[in-house]
Amino acid sequence: MLTCIYAKVYIRCTNTLVIQITLLTFADLNRSNIVELLKKGPKSVREIVNALSISQSHVFRHLRILSEAGIVRSRSKAQLRIYLSLKRSRSF
Repeated sequence: MLTCIYAKVYIRCTNTLVIQITLLTFADLNRSNIVELLKKGPKSVREIVNALSISQSHVFRHLRILSEAGIVRSRSKAQLRIYLSLKRSRSF
């Protein structure tokens, strides 16, 4: 709870859209876990589902949010869609 309050105060003080999107994106533990998993290498949705024990629909939803925030990207490999974590181009 304290982290949530701190994040809201930080967002209000900085008023920077990039920081707001990043903090709100990582507010969910599953999204943070997905990014940590993708840092180890590219993964398919099936591999993410098996590693994190969450439903496929939840993984797709989290990957969509991460992709829209520019944190992960995907590429096609035959019938599969492989997700990769983006390298950090800036630090906060």
